[in-house]
Amino acid sequence: LDAMAGLDRWNDIFSMLDANSVAGLSDGIRLLFLARAAEKSGDQPKANETWREMQRSLLYEKPEVVSFVAAYTSRIGELEEARKAYTILAQRRETALEGYLGIIRCTPKNAPSTELIPVYNELLEVFPNLQEARSDLAYLQLLTNQNVTDASFFANESLKRSPNSLAAMSVYALAQLKNSAPDQADAIYTDKPIAWETAPDNWKNIRAAVLYAVGKKSEAAAIAAMIDKSQLRPEELSLLPAN
Repeated sequence: LDAMAGLDRWNDIFSMLDANSVAGLSDGIRLLFLARAAEKSGDQPKANETWREMQRSLLYEKPEVVSFVAAYTSRIGELEEARKAYTILAQRRETALEGYLGIIRCTPKNAPSTELIPVYNELLEVFPNLQEARSDLAYLQLLTNQNVTDASFFANESLKRSPNSLAAMSVYALAQLKNSAPDQADAIYTDKPIAWETAPDNWKNIRAAVLYAVGKKSEAAAIAAMIDKSQLRPEELSLLPAN
């Protein structure tokens, strides 16, 4: 559909889709394309109305239709519409995992941790054995000073299972920072060859915070300089010195 935009066909598409039905096309997908066409033709009020109508229709659609709409809206950057569609999937037992993981992907990396903690709690109620999700939750809890004792215990156990995992090292290091043990946090990186230039920004941020905490300011500043701070959560940013 988007490829046709370059041919100035959006108004024609809008007229074609703005009908009660199109043979062989579910209402959810028809409304998805109608909303997209309305946006591209410059009719934002119509687009907004159609997005709302689409979301209502998805409540009664087959899972594969809701999944298509969620993936498509995510791909084109309509993340709020994608999040709503993934929420519908999360509420259905057979598609719950796809739904929760989709909600997480649609949440900006710089969103407050408190936005995601309830999502992870719900996910783990349904799928309690997802260790990666449990690690993510422990990290978010540590960032927000929630359930620090249990989160720290999990971080320690996770590092025992995966001693060379940068994610496990980072969550453990954060736990040690929160427990006023920066030297232990620093020690975990000893003799671990890590390519910080290509490491995720949040793990660089933890490393820089640890280095600042133990007084290695020049090393900390070197890693901090590599971080795209626009991609950090407020709680992550607060780990670093203001200047």
